[in-house]
Amino acid sequence: MPEIRSCPPTAPRALLAACALLLPLAACGEPAEEPAAEESTADVTRDELHAQALSLAAHGMHLEALGYYDRVLQANPDDADAHNNRAVSLRMIGYDEEAVKAYDRCLALDPTYYTAHFNRAEVLIGLARYEEALAACDAGLEQAPEDPSGLYNRAWALHMLGRSDEALAILDDLVERYPEDPSNHYYRGVVRVDREDAEGGVADLQRSLELRPAHPPVLLALGRALAAAGRRDEALATLDALIEQHPAYEEAVLARARIAAGG
Repeated sequence: MPEIRSCPPTAPRALLAACALLLPLAACGEPAEEPAAEESTADVTRDELHAQALSLAAHGMHLEALGYYDRVLQANPDDADAHNNRAVSLRMIGYDEEAVKAYDRCLALDPTYYTAHFNRAEVLIGLARYEEALAACDAGLEQAPEDPSGLYNRAWALHMLGRSDEALAILDDLVERYPEDPSNHYYRGVVRVDREDAEGGVADLQRSLELRPAHPPVLLALGRALAAAGRRDEALATLDALIEQHPAYEEAVLARARIAAGG
C-alpha cells in the first residue's frame, strides 16, 4: 500500500490506497464536503498547502493534489515528505515511471525514509522490475524490519522471482501476527495457488473477503483458485457475480471465458 506521510514527520501517517496489485479503495468515511481544488489565498504556508494536497488526494483528486505538491516543492525543493506524497499521487494516476523518479528524489534527500522505500518497491513490482523491488524492500527493512508493508511487498517480489518458499514463509508469519489484515490473506492465497495448493489458496482468499467483502481483485483471484481446485461451477458463479458488478473488468471477463472453455 502506498503510504503518504504528513508534516511534521513524527505525525501519524495515512494510508491512501491498496497494495500494487490490488485495485484502489475508496476513501473511508463520508466527508461533509470535498476540498476546493483551487486556493484563493496566495499567501499560504507550506503546511497549509501540504494539508490541502493530502485532502485532495484522500478524495481521489490526485491530479489536483499534484499542483499543491508542486507549489510546496517550488518553495522548498528539499522537502522529502512532499516528494514522497507527490509520488503516491503520480502512481495513482498511472504515471509509474515518474513516481519512481519522485521516490528517488525523496530518498536522495532522506535515505532512511523507509515508507518511501516500500512505496517505491510497490511501484517497481507493478513495472515487473522485481530485483529492484526486492532491493528497495531490503533498504526499507533495514530501518523498519517489522513493517508489514515492507514484508508483504518483499514476499511478493520474491514470489515473482520464483522464490515462493521464501515468500510463503514471510506471509505465514504476517498472517499469524496480523490475522485481521485482508491483504496478507490475499497475497498468501495467490502464492498458495501458484504453488499448487489450490484449496489452501481458496481458504485464504475467502478469509480475505470476509475481512474486506466484495473486493474485486480478491474475487478474481478466488474465481481462479476455485477453478484450480476443480470447483468449476463455483468459479464461474464467483466470476459472474464479479462481472455483474464490474462489467468492464476485462481480466475477470477473460478469466471466465478461459474457465468456461475448460482452460
